[in-house]
Amino acid sequence: MTDGATVFKAAAEGKADANLTHTLLPMMVAQARLLRRRLSWCVTVVVVSDDPVFLSAFAEAADSGRLMVWETRILVVTRAAKPQIMNLMKNYWTFSMMNTMFLTPTSEYGDERCQLYAHLPYTSTGAQVVLAASWSASHGLVQISGHTIFPEKYKNFHGMSINVTWYPMAPYFMEVRDLDNKTNQAPRYAGRDYIILEVIAEALNFSINVLPYTELDKVLTRLVTRQSYMRPFKVAILPYLVERLDFTMFIEQATLAFGMAKPTLKPSWQSLYYPLQPAVWGSIMASVLLVLSVLLVVKPKGEEKGPEAWLVVKLVVGTLVDEAIPGELPRRSSTRVVLAAWLIFSFIVGNVYRSNLTASLTVPKYPPRAETLADLVDTGAKYSSISAYSIFINHVKRICFFSPNIFYVIEIKMKQAAAVMYERLNMMIKIAEQFTSKKGFTPMYVAKGYVLPDYTGWPLTPNAPFKNNLDHYILVFHGAGLINRWTTEVLQEAQFSAQLQKRKATKIQGVTLQEDSVSDKKTTTALTLVHMQGPLLLYLAGAFLSCVVFFSENVISLCH
Repeated sequence: MTDGATVFKAAAEGKADANLTHTLLPMMVAQARLLRRRLSWCVTVVVVSDDPVFLSAFAEAADSGRLMVWETRILVVTRAAKPQIMNLMKNYWTFSMMNTMFLTPTSEYGDERCQLYAHLPYTSTGAQVVLAASWSASHGLVQISGHTIFPEKYKNFHGMSINVTWYPMAPYFMEVRDLDNKTNQAPRYAGRDYIILEVIAEALNFSINVLPYTELDKVLTRLVTRQSYMRPFKVAILPYLVERLDFTMFIEQATLAFGMAKPTLKPSWQSLYYPLQPAVWGSIMASVLLVLSVLLVVKPKGEEKGPEAWLVVKLVVGTLVDEAIPGELPRRSSTRVVLAAWLIFSFIVGNVYRSNLTASLTVPKYPPRAETLADLVDTGAKYSSISAYSIFINHVKRICFFSPNIFYVIEIKMKQAAAVMYERLNMMIKIAEQFTSKKGFTPMYVAKGYVLPDYTGWPLTPNAPFKNNLDHYILVFHGAGLINRWTTEVLQEAQFSAQLQKRKATKIQGVTLQEDSVSDKKTTTALTLVHMQGPLLLYLAGAFLSCVVFFSENVISLCH
């Protein structure tokens, strides 16, 4: 390597040497790829050979070894026959789709010149090999009209059809059929990612050919074998996938999340204590003791000792709980001032407590929800109790290619599972469709936090030369906020459609909107034991104490 240039030489003088060369060629490509990554993505690879077999082997090794990206220019210098050059440029991905040109010498009328050929996969007349430029000592470099050296091939697909593979998951990519149409009409496609694909297709001038979805494994196979060029459905950019596929720039953060049942209220005797904070209760107790001390110390005029302690306790505590003043009103002015201030204090505290008590009983404060994975672990959820998480652990390589029946398995085990993990928006739609009442009540929720700290993009076929063109428009969508807007619109439309279908089904069956199942709970319910346990326990404790006092008095009177 000198002055930023590296030379790899693979010489073959016989059959045995040729086999050795083809064996070492993948190793040479791996070294070249490592060198390209260290230097720059924008490098020029010059391949010099007159052997079509060597050039075909290089094309296969460069493709399988992921040597090339679109920024890497390939110049093949060869004296092979023109039909062989045409065959190479049409049949090998490295020469036909990547940023490749062939330089071949020719002699016309005694004038030595070189011709530059390029393969254009998408033109108005289809794929073709074109003469882009020629060079001669007398005329120099001459570009053919309408062509450039190393032309941009993917800014305009000229209306050509592009195969895409897909995976059915709302609200990203889904098949929509009109229920009112009885004919075998071709299905329509909808979803957030399909909207993005439609806009890009219009900008780059290509038509979308959605391959039929058959099996999950074929989704990845079609990309690897280039039966389709892209999968317009966001997938987490995981290391093992990056080794096999290309990805667009990130669409959004990986939204694998978990859903749980909403926390419910548990009966608690502390319902009487909740309306006021501990500091307020402490201040009230201090105020009671202060007033008791003042009233016990203050003596009426002309008396040696103050009022009885029992009467003072009844006066202070009784007025605090909104009872009448026992006995006669005090005559001393100082006592009246203290009592008037206490009555005002008792009135304010009593009203505040009753108001907060009513609010806490009718609109109770629910326990905090688990919103992150750390919160989920803190709730005591275990690995064995999270059905989808076991799939996530045991089949990490399938995390981005979930089977369609996984969510339904989760639904069956919903009563045994502490939480379920799946795609966030898809879970929200499933909850709206199957776990939400006709009035909008649902006993479930989807956590705000995400499980995977990764980003997602569209998987593309290996060595996708049009990646930069897709990235350009995705970046524009991010800058304009369109991806977030399309996500919100599609989600709202899907949830609205789910509720609308439920109402239509109810109307057809002639069933009124009545609460006939657990999912149809009323949004406002009557007070239950959950709310009233505190007052009931207080009443029972008072009744029990009164009975004890009553029987004690009877026993004492009998003894005397």
